Amino acid sequence: MSVCSVRKMAVVWPWLLPLGLCLTTTPSVQAEHLPIKTYTTADGLVSNRISRIVRDSRGYLWFCTEEGLSRFDGYSFTSYTVDQGLPDNEVNDLLESRDGAYWIATGKGLCRFDPRGMPLAGRQAPLGFQSSGNAQPMFTLYRPGDERRASAIRTLYQDRAGTIWCGTWQGLYRVEQAGDQVGFLYVDIGMPKNEPRTHIVRDILEDGRGILWVTTDSGLYRRFGDGHAERFTTRNGLSSNIIMGIVEDREGRLWIGDRYGGLCRIVRDADINGPIVARRYSLREGLTCAQVAALYQSHDGRLWIGTDCGLWEMTPGTDDTGRKIKSFLGAEILADPRVWSLAEDTDGTLWIGSAGGAVKVSRGGLSTYTEADGLGARDVVSIIESQSGEVCVETRSPPRAFVSRFDGRRFSSIELKLPKQGASYDWLILPQNKNGEWWLVTTAGLWRFPVTGSVQELTRPPREALYTIKGGPLASRGFSAYEDSHGDIWISVGGEKRLLRWERRTAILHAYSEAEGMPPIGEFADSYCEDGAGNLWVALNEAGVARYSNGRFRLFTSADGIPIGVSRRLFVDSKGRLWIASSKGGLGRIDDPTADQPQILTYTTAEGIASNDVWCIAED
Repeated sequence: MSVCSVRKMAVVWPWLLPLGLCLTTTPSVQAEHLPIKTYTTADGLVSNRISRIVRDSRGYLWFCTEEGLSRFDGYSFTSYTVDQGLPDNEVNDLLESRDGAYWIATGKGLCRFDPRGMPLAGRQAPLGFQSSGNAQPMFTLYRPGDERRASAIRTLYQDRAGTIWCGTWQGLYRVEQAGDQVGFLYVDIGMPKNEPRTHIVRDILEDGRGILWVTTDSGLYRRFGDGHAERFTTRNGLSSNIIMGIVEDREGRLWIGDRYGGLCRIVRDADINGPIVARRYSLREGLTCAQVAALYQSHDGRLWIGTDCGLWEMTPGTDDTGRKIKSFLGAEILADPRVWSLAEDTDGTLWIGSAGGAVKVSRGGLSTYTEADGLGARDVVSIIESQSGEVCVETRSPPRAFVSRFDGRRFSSIELKLPKQGASYDWLILPQNKNGEWWLVTTAGLWRFPVTGSVQELTRPPREALYTIKGGPLASRGFSAYEDSHGDIWISVGGEKRLLRWERRTAILHAYSEAEGMPPIGEFADSYCEDGAGNLWVALNEAGVARYSNGRFRLFTSADGIPIGVSRRLFVDSKGRLWIASSKGGLGRIDDPTADQPQILTYTTAEGIASNDVWCIAED
């Protein structure tokens, strides 16, 4: 997890984070928080029901749907349907063969696809289409035969020898090519002849030893190089004869999706009369439903399981006891929890083909946390890192105040025990200072908590309250706060537009006035920093920038060269230069902030910055 450390006391503007907390994450953070984006027909997909996702050698993603074929280039979709010459809108699979040809499995035959070919006469070309000028059609149709079930092609596969296999509703076929001629040879693998409706081929895989595995609605088939085939069914330990996907992992283990029995690791060298299932992962092992539809192993070795109730992941392990299944995305996040296909793009981002669209799951990026993850409330005021390295988040739900501690996965929250006279929700908690103290600014005054080793100890009430020099309350909320190098605390009071300082040496809270050089306009302070000589600089909103030195303030305005507009942020870089972010005048730079009359250099759009409205400054 990457979090910006708070080196000085500051406050995050509460209205910037009204709906929860976002943190940058790495794949170690809980997957259900990973950022996802769902693409549907509203984004250009030809259909929301996606049966297969395929990545080609050029990095394009192809989405096979029941209403046509869509290609995604990272920005937009290009779709192909019967309007461009497809024989049928039902597209079940796509194969890019090693010679660069595209083959498409449709409900009415096998198509050879030339992306730059001509659509059928009178048909509409896809958006962005550019013809190569040849007379070749965009789609050339081939059928295994006149039988309707044989022409309904379900899956495509090319083995190491270059042979293309077609899995159809009528069984297994081998594609035979001679020049421009394409033929089909039916391959008998021993399907029951009296059960023609179980001849549907779901998936095909050649394992590391050259054995062809075929998953069907009549069981799992193993075909050897000499053509001999064997069939495994419920009598061999399968829960049903409908077998979906098949995957060989990096260790050479074979996994199948038993349609009604979960995920199974199978015995590669199983005897035809013995058990085929070596280990089953189903309801007792963590799946909430056993209806498996798709399997996929990602580049990091994780095995992904698509089911009718969402996506699950199995972490890699050397044996069955080391592998664990846990839920990844379910019905609470997916528009439709039925996961039918899985793939990765060139960046390693996981894509899910479901019955409700295509879902892109980034393995890193921004993650969102709410009360469901342990936050006390969604109104996030600030993010704090304690001396012990705990990441703490200040939230509020008026009149209650919370501090939530992050343990790497979720938050645990405590409610602050506010003093009765400080029960107003106008409060501001300050990061733990170098002495280990925590401070709370309320309308009743400035409260100090005991020195703590953990944020959990903040459940104890504060031991003392420090009020204004008149002994009364602050009367309005603290707008921002800062601890300087002396351990003194500076507080800007919003409603009264006053600047206060709690001096550690005297434990007195002092309000600054014109006698100390504060401008008479009474603007509140927005940002603070110290220069190399220990002088405090304060951004006074529209009044300009003030420097506090030797017990007095000196105001610098646009007449002195300060950029016009609201001075939003101050920053001192590693070279000791002071930078000023302005709302209208761009960026200001003071190379010697200690000079009696500092020289101010400004940068605006004339010098190349994108806008004169600057919000913040950081040094890399």
